[in-house]
Amino acid sequence: MEPDPTPSDLSTARALFEANVSPVIGATCNPGGACHSSQDPAFIAAQPVDAYDTISIHRDRLYPGYESAGAKLIANGTGGGHYGATFSANDLSAIQAWLAQEAIEAANVGGDQTASALAVWSGCMELTDWDNLNVAQEWSNKQADNQGNCEACHNLGADGFMASDQSQRVFDNITQSPALMPSYFTLDATGQNVVINRARLESVGNQLPPHENHGAFQLDDNAMTALQSFYDLTMQRKLAGQCGPPRF
Repeated sequence: MEPDPTPSDLSTARALFEANVSPVIGATCNPGGACHSSQDPAFIAAQPVDAYDTISIHRDRLYPGYESAGAKLIANGTGGGHYGATFSANDLSAIQAWLAQEAIEAANVGGDQTASALAVWSGCMELTDWDNLNVAQEWSNKQADNQGNCEACHNLGADGFMASDQSQRVFDNITQSPALMPSYFTLDATGQNVVINRARLESVGNQLPPHENHGAFQLDDNAMTALQSFYDLTMQRKLAGQCGPPRF
């Protein structure tokens, strides 16, 4: 007979997540394996043993600072507004208990000591490059079929995507908000390397689920060329060790 669990069995954030949270978010955020195992952010692991490490990669976007208040992971699971995803009261309590333990453990080591790859990238980005390449203006003016330009809907960052011809405002938002950085940049499958968020942009432009109601658009145009050039310059700075401190 297996021994009964003791309180020490659930004394770490990892243990709380694996026992009480992973099954909940797997069922709610990835029903039938159709959503966040592949769609950005892909925070649901294929194997349970990898679940904690996988969601930890995306902590900046889902639960920055380990705070429950304002955490996108929680906000998207309350009220059913995010494609019907809804956490029960018990689910929410389990998530909040896990995040509280994460905060305790971070505090015990003097705070979170490891900047995520996206946070590091935020310090490598330069406003001068962004302005010179007209990245904000190109994406602001990009046209979606029957819906006008991107700025018409995404001026304030609707659906986690920001587009405006106010170049510095866009730059400041995507470099300081982990929720808006993925407008243009995300992590590869390893969680270690930053890439252009092409998969998400293609999904929207091709009206793939859950973006069936978004106007179609061609991805490869002047806007993507400008973004690619900005990415290349930022990567050169990163590889040369010339980045500033992370902005989030």
